[in-house]
Amino acid sequence: MENSETKKFLIVGAGRSGLAAKRLLLQKGYDTKNIITFDEKETTADFSDIEQIQTTVFSDVVVSPGFPLNKPFLMDLLNPKGGTAKPKLWSELSLAFKLLTTEKTIAITGSVGKSTTSFIIQLMFEEAGQTAFLGANFGTPLCEYVSEVYFSKTKPKSDWLVLELSSYQLENFQNFNCDYSVI
Repeated sequence: MENSETKKFLIVGAGRSGLAAKRLLLQKGYDTKNIITFDEKETTADFSDIEQIQTTVFSDVVVSPGFPLNKPFLMDLLNPKGGTAKPKLWSELSLAFKLLTTEKTIAITGSVGKSTTSFIIQLMFEEAGQTAFLGANFGTPLCEYVSEVYFSKTKPKSDWLVLELSSYQLENFQNFNCDYSVI
């Protein structure tokens, strides 16, 4: 992430993941006026009508899980016409992963049993005397973990990150690099 004064972020989705991404960007030093949230359903969003943001040029677009990239308004935002620069696409997970330091990661995905498997793996690490954060699709967004551990320092760093990942979370997860994965 470059100079905070030249970046203009759009966060698509103002649920828990979107708000965690916004909080993390603010903690990284980005100005609140350069971080805009959009959600058609959430009242916590800055904007709920796509027409309100269509004329704004964004350098970065963070897409929360649950917003498929093939939605027409997202396709238009990510593929602008008229010579406008294409914004960098981020997922909430990609944003958080960029700031992790020493944690080892294990990612669990699939159609059935992700939550149970993730929970059992977390318990196994804790039984072995390791600390393990359980999150992503399973409750706590990864941006929230990074925010609490690296910026507000309200929680200690975990040895392991056990991440339950839905297909929506994997859809635009750039530079996915975990230590172990389970399908």
